[in-house]
Amino acid sequence: MREICLRTKRLIIRPKDLDEMENLYQQEKDAEMKQAYREMVDEMKRSVGREEWASDWTICLLDGTTIGGIGFKGVPDQEGKVEIGYDIQPEFQNAGYATEATKAMLEWALSESDVLCVQAQTESQNEKSKRVLKKNGFAEVGIGTEGPLFEVRKTK
Repeated sequence: MREICLRTKRLIIRPKDLDEMENLYQQEKDAEMKQAYREMVDEMKRSVGREEWASDWTICLLDGTTIGGIGFKGVPDQEGKVEIGYDIQPEFQNAGYATEATKAMLEWALSESDVLCVQAQTESQNEKSKRVLKKNGFAEVGIGTEGPLFEVRKTK
C-alpha cells in the first residue's frame, strides 16, 4: 500500500493498512459495522497496490486524537467515479472537521489521473452532511441507494 498522509490546518488523515483493517473487523461487536469492515478488507485484498481506495482512513487532530473516519468505497470504476463516506465522533461534530477532511480527500482523489468524479450519498434528513458536501462543491444529482446523491466532477 502506498504511504499516504494528508495534512490540513487542523487534521492528519491517513488510510489504515490491511492488518489494521483486519484487527478492526475482528474486534467489532456491531453486526452492521462488522459486515462493513469485512467488505472493506475483502476489497483491499482485491485491490493490491491500491488498497487505500477501500480502507477506512483515520481522521486525527494534530495532537493525535482520533475524531472520525473517512474513505472511499473502492477503486475508481470504469467511468472514473469513486464514492466517499465519512463519520465524525459526536463530541467533535459541529466544528468543521468533516468539511475540512472531505476537502482534503476530495482534492487528493481528483489529483489521481483515473478519477473523474467523486460521489457521496446521505440520508434525506441529514442536513449536516448535506452542508458538508455543498461546502465542498458537491451538487445534488439525483437519488442513490442510500438517499440523495451528490457529486463533484474533475474540471479540465
